[in-house]
Amino acid sequence: MPPYKEVNKGFGIIEIIIALGIFTIIASVGAINILHSFSSDRLSDEYNNALLYAQEGIEAVKSIDNQSFTYLIPGVYGVDKSTGNWQLSGNQNSDPPYARTITISQVQRDVNGNIISSGGTIDGDTYKIESMVRWNFTPTRNNNVNLVSYLTNWRKTIECLWSSTAQLNGSADLTGTTAGTKVAISENYVYIVRDTNSGTTPDFIIVDMSNRNNPQVINEIDLNSNIYDIYISGNYVYLATGRTDRELWIIDVNNPASPNLDYAYANLPASARSIDVNGDYLYVVTDNVTGNELHVFGISSLPVLNGPWGVDLGRAGRAINASDNYVLVATADGNRQLMVIDTTNKTAPVMNINWSYKTPSCSAAGTGVFAAGSTAYLVTLNCNGNRPELNILNVSNYKTNINLIGSYNMADNINDIYVNGSRQVFLATESSNSEFIILNAANPANLDVVKRINLDSDANGIAIDNCIAVTVNSKTDSELQVFSQP
Repeated sequence: MPPYKEVNKGFGIIEIIIALGIFTIIASVGAINILHSFSSDRLSDEYNNALLYAQEGIEAVKSIDNQSFTYLIPGVYGVDKSTGNWQLSGNQNSDPPYARTITISQVQRDVNGNIISSGGTIDGDTYKIESMVRWNFTPTRNNNVNLVSYLTNWRKTIECLWSSTAQLNGSADLTGTTAGTKVAISENYVYIVRDTNSGTTPDFIIVDMSNRNNPQVINEIDLNSNIYDIYISGNYVYLATGRTDRELWIIDVNNPASPNLDYAYANLPASARSIDVNGDYLYVVTDNVTGNELHVFGISSLPVLNGPWGVDLGRAGRAINASDNYVLVATADGNRQLMVIDTTNKTAPVMNINWSYKTPSCSAAGTGVFAAGSTAYLVTLNCNGNRPELNILNVSNYKTNINLIGSYNMADNINDIYVNGSRQVFLATESSNSEFIILNAANPANLDVVKRINLDSDANGIAIDNCIAVTVNSKTDSELQVFSQP
């Protein structure tokens, strides 16, 4: 066979090898492109799923804000809808492969009102909301989506912001020398009760405060009862008393000069110690008895009282404050100064001994409580100055955990508390030269003193109506004092 035939044969094998190489390269590139396409599609799908999960977190917080802006508290949370409404719960959510955290943080503004990262003034009516979703695309590749939104307290009524310029306007001297116990204010009238059962000293007093520089007593009535607490709503004054057969006492004050003392009342198994009204329901807590200490009444058909419904707390109640679906009770039990009762079903309140809080004190009894959204302001007796008497708690997830988020040590007894919509805390105390104190609690972890006022006597009760404050104290010639924010 001629030599050129052998050369041609060898050349054909080389061609095949080269062709196979080219094919391999083309196939590899194609495979890489196909795999990259699959990977890109998968990443895009996972990113879109993570984005939807993050958006759900933002919408959940907006839903909570729609329930009440006060339900939002700075911190890191998950969200839960098992009860029918969105609520903050735990510290994250998990929907494998995704993990979501909701971060609520305070906002600072400069002098022009612009939001800045630091160095400004805290805006207590705005929160920054971050919904971050993390997942592992591969064992070595971590991805995240982070959405940011800002929520404001747009429903907030323009409310007085108290400052160091708060001043005393006037005072009133009540008959006798017995100190006022508690006080309530409604428009131009102040209602005062005393813890006295002498039969001679008036224990229910009505004061006309049309001229706050010169308040005038218009009615002093002896109810012949120890009266521990008072609440006013509309034309009705609600009293928590120690009088047998009228522990709950409702007085019609449509005409303050001539109130109807026999409007409505109810017999409870022990002295009523505190009272509160929320919507169409009235809540009373009593001393410890065999049976119920918490009582719920329907008041939509006054003077007819519906109920009572209740639950056995197993301990004496000292103060109560009601929210829509739960009530806070300060108790005399030093191991459970705060108890939270589920009142979603008003006719069948639910008590769980684990839904409670023990302060880091010397087992001092709880004496006062105030609810502002999902924040609870709990007051206990003085613990020899060694522990705070005011404890600020996050109760948004009270069925699993109640968190301490702030505290204040008076080193003395706090007898009454009120918190306004601007998160200012008003205290009636026994602290010398500081019997009336105003705190700024916009940042619960760092409370600022706005004003200390010397009343020259222990303050027992306090009530606030926007830019007017009234206190009742032990000063024998001016048991009622009226203050204002100019």
